[in-house]
Amino acid sequence: MRLKRNNYSKLHKDELTDQFYIQNFLPKFEQILKENEDFLLSVHKSDKSIQISSYNPIAYEMNITPVMTELIKTSNYKLVHSLPIVIQKDSPLIFRKYNEGDKLEKSELFSVYEPLPDKEEQFPQVMIVPLMGFMEDCHRIGYGGGFYDRTIQCLK
Repeated sequence: MRLKRNNYSKLHKDELTDQFYIQNFLPKFEQILKENEDFLLSVHKSDKSIQISSYNPIAYEMNITPVMTELIKTSNYKLVHSLPIVIQKDSPLIFRKYNEGDKLEKSELFSVYEPLPDKEEQFPQVMIVPLMGFMEDCHRIGYGGGFYDRTIQCLK
């Protein structure tokens, strides 16, 4: 089956402002954390933190950055934020700690901005992943590299 890319974000970029994303997605992210609070807080009992990863958008992916910035600033939880790192083409991703303002470097493989190698490796409990779309059965459609599929299998 051949899928046609949805250019909604390209066609409506003037409407898809940082404020739009924050108003529409921040409450949903907070709700997910609240609904899963007991489990999430049970993993890192010593410091009661929740490890959460997001991504730096490329092409026409949703710009999650303003939502993550606001979530980390306003959350009632101690969130440890990380971004994915592509180590090599057929491997799972790793995640490195990221704080707003940290220096990022451009990945050689995919031209995505990633945290520097000196940042601590993280193992996210919550992953916010990019998508190009999804199938009728709700399976995520990405860019076809399988990075998140491999990574989720390793983190289970």
